[in-house]
Parts: sequence; C-alpha cells; structure tokens
Amino acid sequence: MCQYCVEHGMGTKWYLNPKNLNLKKAWEDANIRSVLESLALGGPKALVETIATVNALVEELPYSKDALDALNKMAEGANGGQVIPLEDAIQILKTPEKFDMKIGLTYCACRKQWGGQNKLVCMHFEPFCDILKKSQGTLSKYDRYITADEAIDICKESSKEGLVPWVQWASMPNVIGVCNCDLPYCIVFRTRMLSGVRNAAIKSHYIAQIDPSKCDGCGGSPQCILACNFGAIKFSRLEQFSVVDPTVCFGCGVCRERCPNKAISLVDRESVEVAKDLW
Repeated sequence: MCQYCVEHGMGTKWYLNPKNLNLKKAWEDANIRSVLESLALGGPKALVETIATVNALVEELPYSKDALDALNKMAEGANGGQVIPLEDAIQILKTPEKFDMKIGLTYCACRKQWGGQNKLVCMHFEPFCDILKKSQGTLSKYDRYITADEAIDICKESSKEGLVPWVQWASMPNVIGVCNCDLPYCIVFRTRMLSGVRNAAIKSHYIAQIDPSKCDGCGGSPQCILACNFGAIKFSRLEQFSVVDPTVCFGCGVCRERCPNKAISLVDRESVEVAKDLW
C-alpha cells in the first residue's frame, strides 16, 4: 500500500477510511479549518499564481531532490491528491450521506483557466463546499448541492469522456472531494508531469494490463492510447496489440473504459514488481 494508506488507512486505502471522510468532524480542528478556509477562499487565486509559477520554472527543471522533498511535504500539510479508478470514486461518493454531509458541485477551475470551459465535474464535501459559496465569481465557482447518485453519474460520464478521477485532500488525510480532469488542463497533473511533485497527484493503487488475446489494436488506431493521459501505452505494429508500461501507468482506468474489446483490466500495483513502489 502507499505511504498514506499505511499511516492513515487502518487496513484500507486512506481515502476509504471512514474517519478520513468525515469532513464535518475534521472541521472541529482549528488547524484543519484554517487549511480548508485558505484553500476554498484563496485557492482560485493561488491556482492562477501556481500556473504562472509552473510556466516560469519549466526551463529551470528538474528540481533538486531537496526542493521536491520540501514541495511534497508542503502539499502533505495543505492540498494534494491521488489518482483513483471509477470504482473507488463511487465508494468515496457514497460516504458523505452516512455523515449527513452534502456534496457540492463546482466548476473545474483548471479547465476554466486553461481552456475557458465551464465544466461541472468537481465535487466537494460539506463544509468545504459551503466555504466555496463565498468564492462566487472565482474560477472554482460553486453551483449547487447534488445527491450521491448524481455525483456518481457525473463520474461515470466523465470517465466515458476520458477524464481522470482523483481524490483530493486538504491536509492529509482529510478527503474534501473527487475531481475529474485531464491534460492539458489539470494543474495537479501538469505539476506532477512537468515538475515531478509527487503529492500533486500520487499514482493509484492499480496498474492497467492488456490481454493480447482480446486486443486487436482497434484497426491500427488504438483507443487506449488516445485515452491515456500519461503516455503509458504503446502500440506494437509487429504484434498488432497495445502494451502498458507499468512504470509509467497511473492506474486511472480511463483506457479500460475506452477499450471496445474489454481487453483492459486493473491489477493491484503491489502485484507488479517493477511498479509496486512507484507512487
């Protein structure tokens, strides 16, 4: 399991531990409350500043190990996330109702900033979504409360569209919601891919595997390659099927949703020797 599951999972994934999903309870902690308020009220402005910083620093990459360690530690205490497959997103979204927490639907700030798109694909839990109401007019504009079933349907449609689900924390391990985004828009994926800050978007607990007996290469235009945000899939023209590089795969499962032959499955990351420690 990943480092955070060992520390905060109590035998399960950190984001499925009910204790970490009770954001109302976490709100009682003044330090956590401060992080949530800072993120909700200052997040959109900080996003623009982060984008500018990332752009300015691209030519200076790679960061030193000490710099990366510091950035990862900073994200751990403030805001970060982990890529998850659709089935885990569904489990997470079923939990708020158990704690009498509402789910708030918001516009994706990343897509608004990078693509000028108003796309309602981000879902945050109460009381974080209530703080977002105070941020009307900002990039991550609050829209409305939705039910768990509505949230799950949004995730399912997003997955079909090729968006990657990821669970967001505000001061690890407090889960604040589930977002759906993709490259080139997603700032957390950009930060991970461009600068190597792991805690921006930790890889999931899974690896995609392709059954060559079911894969026909989609007639030479593999849909899985088009779906993969992270460049983890290659097509063998000699063998006429696709293969996954487990050391690159984030285990989001979007390629699985796109495959017309159901040739792709997700396996536990720890079962793949070369990738089990690559988070």
